[in-house]
Amino acid sequence: LTATVLEDQDTHHATYRQSEQHAQTISSYDIHEVRFGINATDLATHFPPSVSNDEEDNSAITYDRIQFNFPHWRGKANNRYNRELLDNFLRSASDFLSDGVGEVHVALCEGQGGGT
Repeated sequence: LTATVLEDQDTHHATYRQSEQHAQTISSYDIHEVRFGINATDLATHFPPSVSNDEEDNSAITYDRIQFNFPHWRGKANNRYNRELLDNFLRSASDFLSDGVGEVHVALCEGQGGGT
């Protein structure tokens, strides 16, 4: 599990009351990590291809599931920004999906996407 957050660590901890506790809980598992300052629309910058002595194995890490908790720009006039954000995220995430089994899940809050 790799949990990512857009804000830097200090800002996130100051903004969200239980951020530090949640990050510690996630990181307490050997194979889990939390990364701060991650722009989900440019994942290649934050997850570069692995450096390996094997020329065949120079690929980026892949995931079976990528979960995006969609932040949603406020206001009806911002639909263009919402679509652009989602499009840029999906383009970025597509390079990190495991072949044949990778999935992207997008979570929306009530009222987002025209739903109730």
